[in-house]
Amino acid sequence: CQLLAATCSGAFQLIGSLVNVEGPLGGLVFLAFILNVPSAFFALQASLDPQIRSCTAERVSAFCEFDVLLALAHIFFAVYFKRRVDVALACSFDRTQGPPSAKEIREQVREIAMYDL
Repeated sequence: CQLLAATCSGAFQLIGSLVNVEGPLGGLVFLAFILNVPSAFFALQASLDPQIRSCTAERVSAFCEFDVLLALAHIFFAVYFKRRVDVALACSFDRTQGPPSAKEIREQVREIAMYDL
């Protein structure tokens, strides 16, 4: 149990050093990295395997390459969406009044999801 906690803490710090995982949608970015980096790695590893590449009956290598792109797209989207929310919140709310409420954050996320995506 302590090993798992230490691993999660280390992963959170590593991802936090790459992108902002604090604030709204930080969990989305964290989960996107945790779930999609291994997927991309293993799909890339499989696509480079000689047995997979030599398979002509089915396009398995193309499937693996598409999985790599899909995992990277999920990561990019999570980071992009969080960045859009962070910028919108910074522009919309006065910092002297304190942090925005959960309702205000939800409304901002809904606005971005409806009109930006």
